[in-house]
Amino acid sequence: MATAGHLAAQGLAQTEAAQAARRLRSKKTRRSLQRGGVTYAREARHMAQEREEDDVHKAQAALNRAKAKEHRKEKLEWQPIVRLAKGRLAQEKKQRAQRERQMKAICRQIHRKVAIVF
Repeated sequence: MATAGHLAAQGLAQTEAAQAARRLRSKKTRRSLQRGGVTYAREARHMAQEREEDDVHKAQAALNRAKAKEHRKEKLEWQPIVRLAKGRLAQEKKQRAQRERQMKAICRQIHRKVAIVF
């Protein structure tokens, strides 16, 4: 009895595999390679390969466009934040330069007073 169940399961697996293979074959396109004239098998294989490569290139280009679009979208989202950060850095730089100028002026005054004392 166990062998009959095993055989049935095996048969079912083979049937499903055959159906999957049939579906895969039917999904392939049956595009015409050439209109009129004689087409040799090697030429047909070469034409089909070129078409497939073209399809791959088109898919890659579409993927690159989608990635670029996503990158632009992210860039637009971050732009206000980056602007604020740059503005804040510039403001801090100005404040630092102003403090340095003030410190230099104070140091000059101290040196002058020390020079007068001696």
